[in-house]
Amino acid sequence: MPFVEQNRFIQIDIDANQIGRTYPVELGLLGDAKATLQDVLAALSAKEPPAGRQGNKELAAQVKDSFRLEVPGDGSDREGMEPLQVVEELRRVLPREVLFSLDTGDHNHYFGAFFPIYGPRRLLYPGGWTPMGFGPTSIIGGKLAALICRQCA
Repeated sequence: MPFVEQNRFIQIDIDANQIGRTYPVELGLLGDAKATLQDVLAALSAKEPPAGRQGNKELAAQVKDSFRLEVPGDGSDREGMEPLQVVEELRRVLPREVLFSLDTGDHNHYFGAFFPIYGPRRLLYPGGWTPMGFGPTSIIGGKLAALICRQCA
């Protein structure tokens, strides 16, 4: 990974000599990775949930309840699923201001071309590098960045 000055790193390592050795770190945590992450998770779990958390749960339930997609089954003459149906249905049920992330796969082409985005920095797209696992990690980063930006404003 190339070093970009704006990147901020947190490194967990059992060897203090390794922390910050390759890249400068914002925070170095000394210890076994599993035990350290369990401690961090316990500390975060003890905190009061963010104010918008209940709204996120409600939105997820609403999208799940209103999402309708006919997938061909045994009684259908059709074969396979139409990718554009998925794109159109998700756009119909998701709010305009959604932060949307894609992972590796052919679906990127459909979403990149046909999924309208109604604001800046609302689509996290892996581009041509096809990095597996980009979707979950980018959405976490996007949500953290949004929190930081709100705090700075």
